[in-house]
Amino acid sequence: MPGTKDGWSPATEVKKTPMLESFVEACDKPAAAFSWDDANRYIKIAQVIPSNFRNPSHAKRFVGLTLEMLIDDNIDTSEFKSRLPSAISNDIKTARAFLEWIRIEGRVKELQDAITAFDRTTKRISMESDRRAFNPEELKVLFEDNNPAEENYVKGFNSRRGIDANLKYWLPLLGLYTGAAISELCQLHLSDIHQHKAFDGSEHWVIDFNDVDDKRLKNDHRPRLIPVHKILLELGFIDHVQTLLKNGERELFPSAQRYKGQSFMAEGQWWDEYSDNAGITDKNVVFHSFKHTLDTWLSNNHADRDMVAAFSGHSIGTMAKTTYRTGGHRDADIGPLVEWIKKIDYGLNHHPFKLAG
Repeated sequence: MPGTKDGWSPATEVKKTPMLESFVEACDKPAAAFSWDDANRYIKIAQVIPSNFRNPSHAKRFVGLTLEMLIDDNIDTSEFKSRLPSAISNDIKTARAFLEWIRIEGRVKELQDAITAFDRTTKRISMESDRRAFNPEELKVLFEDNNPAEENYVKGFNSRRGIDANLKYWLPLLGLYTGAAISELCQLHLSDIHQHKAFDGSEHWVIDFNDVDDKRLKNDHRPRLIPVHKILLELGFIDHVQTLLKNGERELFPSAQRYKGQSFMAEGQWWDEYSDNAGITDKNVVFHSFKHTLDTWLSNNHADRDMVAAFSGHSIGTMAKTTYRTGGHRDADIGPLVEWIKKIDYGLNHHPFKLAG
């Protein structure tokens, strides 16, 4: 729990607290009386909580709607967008962890049945759900077409709600050509974009994903170097980095809305809204779908599993016999990655950065 040696990080606390508040609101009763049936009732609530229900910026949409009303068959909730299975699973796992803490710390053995009910449910929920790669038509809508969104790659982007126009432009492009998570990209320092020498002596611009200083890597991802794709170079990414350096900035996205421990919910919400407004409303494609898109392209073009894993930051087997402690990834040969990054082509005509008029 928060504040303990093995407890939540500050970022996790920010994300988990609203989940626990919902759980307590729905299940306000003595711990010893919390039963299997109570657990299943909460599971039913978690499954119907709409997308953005806890988001303050969407509060007006849900005025007067309570958790109890969500499971009332007489209440029409069809207008609300459903959440991903992974979000539902996270709610249940958070409640489960809370009950387990009470069971152990308070010696409330009666909670075991409820904990078992939660375990049975989460085992049936796929964390990846049906998330998939973007297809070529969706990529064209998002990056190339003058889609219906108020701002896009044709019209340009505005700095609104604290999110800089440069972030809106570069963040999806970096996701597309690195496969990195939104949290990994938003926390990059300018010093993480640098030149690196391959074993053959050639030098290449790379993005250095690491956990140095205040940065964290996503889940089980390892530190890794990803060469900068030629399209990013042609669009002026390095010039943008150099301009930020001249302006005295330290971070690639200085406007990213950070919390202690690094959580980038605002940027993820912006992407969801942009994608929806552009016409890509399938809940199974999210920012993380850029990773699936890159992985799928590599696999379809016969890259071996070690190469796919090297891009995603997972174990890379025989490609490099290095120990991936902090900084150890910089000893690996980036030559094979450079050759593959040169091949990646989604068939898109990208637009240069501009501000929306």
